[in-house]
Amino acid sequence: MTKENIRSLNRENESAQILAKSGFHVEQNPIVSGRKDPDYKINGEIFDNYAPKSSSVRNIWTEVKGKIDKRQTNNVVINMSDTKVSAPELQRQLTKWPIMGLDKVIVIDKSGNAIRVK
Repeated sequence: MTKENIRSLNRENESAQILAKSGFHVEQNPIVSGRKDPDYKINGEIFDNYAPKSSSVRNIWTEVKGKIDKRQTNNVVINMSDTKVSAPELQRQLTKWPIMGLDKVIVIDKSGNAIRVK
């Protein structure tokens, strides 16, 4: 397993813990028929986790769009621990340039708060 895989899995686990502590019902790595391996089922809905390292809000937007375009998910949890981009910057980007098919976005900010931005 690479350093990047380990970082990504650690952030996925961290996000699940924060979401659960914030009152969300989280099932990690649920078994779902007809779908790729989703990271979570949150309050009954499928979500994918993304933990960007990029300091470019546009790059983060592009990665999220890729997940939607590949029909990987319609809902994303974005753990912002490893990026210089702030939650408000990301929210502005998603508002200014909406992604068709993106339904819900929950951001885990650098302070460990779960914030529903979409």
